[in-house]
Amino acid sequence: MTDIRIDREYRTNIGSAVALEPAQHPDDDALGLTLAALGIQRDVSKPHGQHRVLQALAEATVPASLVDAQARSHAIAADIEDALADWIPLPNALPVQVEDIVFLDRPEGLPVVAVQVALTIRYRR
Repeated sequence: MTDIRIDREYRTNIGSAVALEPAQHPDDDALGLTLAALGIQRDVSKPHGQHRVLQALAEATVPASLVDAQARSHAIAADIEDALADWIPLPNALPVQVEDIVFLDRPEGLPVVAVQVALTIRYRR
């Protein structure tokens, strides 16, 4: 995700603000991308019990004060999808699947526009 930069032919520079833990940002520095694992479950579509599904979330925030905050959040979502298109993060895994993309305007009163990209990774132990 840190490769998401305009000089690498992406639409945004969100890769310069990647975190692995949720963080609070001051109003003037709300741009950020947080990656978090949500859980691992047995893949019920596979009968032998050694297949897993890792659920993860990529959440980006953009200061709502920016004139193009909505457009920028859509560009970030597209960049995340492009960056993960053929990425295989684990041995014996399939490529990352984007399951859902949600755009939130000022969630819980925060001065940001957020985009949440729900991801799944299927792999064999």
